[in-house]
Amino acid sequence: MKSFDNRENTSHRKRYIRKNLALLKTKYQKLIANYLDKKYETDFANIKDKHSEILNILYAIMIYENFARPKITRTIEFFVSKFSDRTTLSTGIMQVQNKTDENGKRDDATSIYSAIDIILNSMAKNPNLSISDTAKIYNPSDSDEYALEVEYIYNILISKQ
Repeated sequence: MKSFDNRENTSHRKRYIRKNLALLKTKYQKLIANYLDKKYETDFANIKDKHSEILNILYAIMIYENFARPKITRTIEFFVSKFSDRTTLSTGIMQVQNKTDENGKRDDATSIYSAIDIILNSMAKNPNLSISDTAKIYNPSDSDEYALEVEYIYNILISKQ
């Protein structure tokens, strides 16, 4: 797993994170806003006050996943998966376990929606869940590295505001 700790210069890491945030917001902000609005209208009205936190967690995960698996890598994996007999793969920018639909479509929107659902469900069950714990639910692993990396990015995102 790639780690931001391998980067020598903290200011370089922060610039990378902020630049990626701007790019990801440009590309996905409307998609995310529309999906969250629908979710808040139905099942998650009780956590709408955590909107900013939800967005920052989502973007922190997205930045880390995009760093760990850039678009070119995801594209290659998608084409390789066409020849795989596995029906569930980690896909899209969020690297969420998704089943393929009848057309074999695995896209970023689907993975973002899945990620939002995981985050919302986690926060609805425990509104005081830490960023690190939310990241562990999103990507359970044997080490805390993933959660620490997401929390590091999250803290940079909130320090910018």
